[in-house]
Amino acid sequence: IRKVKDARELERIEENIHGNDRIFEMLRETVRPGISEFELWAVIQNGLNENAGGPVVLEGDLGVGARASNPDAKPGHHKVREGEIIFADIYSCSHMYYADTTRVFAAGEPDSRQKAVHTVLLEALEDLWPL
Repeated sequence: IRKVKDARELERIEENIHGNDRIFEMLRETVRPGISEFELWAVIQNGLNENAGGPVVLEGDLGVGARASNPDAKPGHHKVREGEIIFADIYSCSHMYYADTTRVFAAGEPDSRQKAVHTVLLEALEDLWPL
């Protein structure tokens, strides 16, 4: 809410970020051929509510397959197929602070092209933020 955050505000922001990380892990474990985008979205919403101990405002985007390249994709009836890419962007709000996190991953084993793109992206990120 304010530009300069106190320790409690920073803690709440960190909690939101870690909550999103847990949700992405749940999503990764849930993805399988035949599951719908709506079902994946329910995993996200339910997981966020559970982590927060109550309702959490969820905004975001989710697209699978050809729709994964659309950063504004909203979940629909599409059912995941083996090897498809899943794009999930969660910007949840808890305690009046947002955590905006995006992940892209494959359903099943990524193919050689997906692995090559991933390698390029990792190298680019390492150039920006060396570990």
